[in-house]
Amino acid sequence: MKKRRISEFLLDAGVITEDQLAEAINSSNGDKVSRKLVDLGYVSESDITKNLARQLHLNYIDLADYEIDPQAVSLISSDQIHRYEVLPIGFEADKLIVAMADPTDIFAIDDLHVMTGYEIVPVVVTESELQNAINKYSK
Repeated sequence: MKKRRISEFLLDAGVITEDQLAEAINSSNGDKVSRKLVDLGYVSESDITKNLARQLHLNYIDLADYEIDPQAVSLISSDQIHRYEVLPIGFEADKLIVAMADPTDIFAIDDLHVMTGYEIVPVVVTESELQNAINKYSK
């Protein structure tokens, strides 16, 4: 199964047009297309995140309003947190809740499951919130 890009979810949801997507692709210069769509003013970062969460039937959370559990963070090394661009933030029963800007990254989810032994529950967060939390919690 082919991994869908975030921009495809935005297009399907009618948040962006094909012309806007084409412009973002053509001017991305190696940057993420979703980042270029934000830079061009076609969408906000939270628009991207909320639509992605809705399309994938996942929860969207605002990390600024979420109490991150240091015990969850400690389950994964700082190197792995940076490598996969994820942050374990809590527990739900016997599952590990992991904040992700790209919850379609099944390789990261599978690897985190193997590393921690927990079933992984991805939640969708904005890329900037995730980077801020990673910088704060992973040393």
